[in-house]
Amino acid sequence: MYCCRIIISTVLLALHVIACPPTAWILSAYDICFWTTTTRNSVADSDMLCKADNGQLAVIPSADINADLFALHGNDIGNADSTYGAGAGVWISVTDKVLEDQFTTWDGDALTFEFWRSGQPNDDVDPEEQDCVRIRKSDSFRWADKGCDNLLIALCSASMTTTNVPPTTTSQPTTTTTLPTTSTTSQTTITTTPTTTTAPPTTTTAPPTTTTAPPTTTTAPPTTTTAPPTTTTAPPTTTTTPQPTTTPEESTTDNLNVCSCPGDNVSKNYTGNMDTMLENMINTLIVDAKKTSAYKRTLTSASDPRPSAKAIGLTAVAMMVVPFGLVIMPDIFMAIRVTVNLIKR
Repeated sequence: MYCCRIIISTVLLALHVIACPPTAWILSAYDICFWTTTTRNSVADSDMLCKADNGQLAVIPSADINADLFALHGNDIGNADSTYGAGAGVWISVTDKVLEDQFTTWDGDALTFEFWRSGQPNDDVDPEEQDCVRIRKSDSFRWADKGCDNLLIALCSASMTTTNVPPTTTSQPTTTTTLPTTSTTSQTTITTTPTTTTAPPTTTTAPPTTTTAPPTTTTAPPTTTTAPPTTTTAPPTTTTTPQPTTTPEESTTDNLNVCSCPGDNVSKNYTGNMDTMLENMINTLIVDAKKTSAYKRTLTSASDPRPSAKAIGLTAVAMMVVPFGLVIMPDIFMAIRVTVNLIKR
């Protein structure tokens, strides 16, 4: 297993180098490489050629990279322009084709660095539609706008931290079991602990009636009553409880008759509706365990803890990894040799 990890790590390191063409100029301090195309094309076609080599039309993201690139490889870029492009210039990934004077990369990303030649861009005074940008050694590689359909060679770039290969994702089947969840929301919750309440004779108006009740003592177990908002007019009462309780505010208005429905009937109807709703919710949320993918897999597969089974698995992995390593090993050595030669420069 340890050897396999070493091989895989070496392969991944080599892929970062192999992502750049063998003729690319590598700026190892920034993990980026550059190269030029060898045919003259429009900007759109040049970008396609760069992407065919796992890159893109060159993006120069900072002044440091710009300075190092042309200090180290400015002559190489100028020679390529003279050899393949007749000295007409080299495309880079800068354009205002979407919105005039709002320059972005060819793929539409915001610019993080600009390096214009004096008097540029000058699309507003030039009769030619100039929505793309070229560089030339004779201009000290400063930017100048140019019509995108002109035929020039292009400068390409690629990041060595990514290989521009779409990742492969393997998803394992997952089973999500949702347990029924019951949420009870009410506007009034009254919690009564065992208490003794002594009420003097009271008078209740609703409708106008007079009810006289002797002092009574009531002991009730802890209960929770959920009821919709109700309006009740009652005289002040004195309640002694061992714990604080939450009760709705009581309003008293002199000489005001209030008609209210009996609270018992409302509570019973409301509770009945809630029971029906909860039952419907539970029936909707229940998951039949025999219909889940996890249960079905248990009918068709099982783990095999035998040592011989593990040995066969490891042998199969080795049979796949070793030939793969032997195939790519020459490429790895070549990539390392190219890197060493570039560092020696």
